[in-house]
Amino acid sequence: MKNKTHLVKFIAIAVMAFFCASCGKNPSSQRLTAFPNPACEYIHLHCTDMQSFEIYDAAAQLVKEGNITGSFYSVYVGDMAQGNYLLKVFTTDEVINENITVLWFDPFDNPNY
Repeated sequence: MKNKTHLVKFIAIAVMAFFCASCGKNPSSQRLTAFPNPACEYIHLHCTDMQSFEIYDAAAQLVKEGNITGSFYSVYVGDMAQGNYLLKVFTTDEVINENITVLWFDPFDNPNY
């Protein structure tokens, strides 16, 4: 039952992220869904023809990069410093830029967690 609850929550978050990601952005960025944003452990990427990604910090230094196979990919950001980053996703025909934020979250700071 616990796994079913997590699946329902994940689907609800994915649907919300899809609709939030497509509000008020240019057409090319509507093709990429990156959620949750801000994130503390993973950024999940969804786009039909992704090939690779790069993440740059505020000083324009490359922090993380990788190749992507498939239309859904999760990037671990839990090892990155808290802050704002530029995510670049390379597809077969364009580069999509997305601003992401990494936050640290300690569940022990929240007694209701």
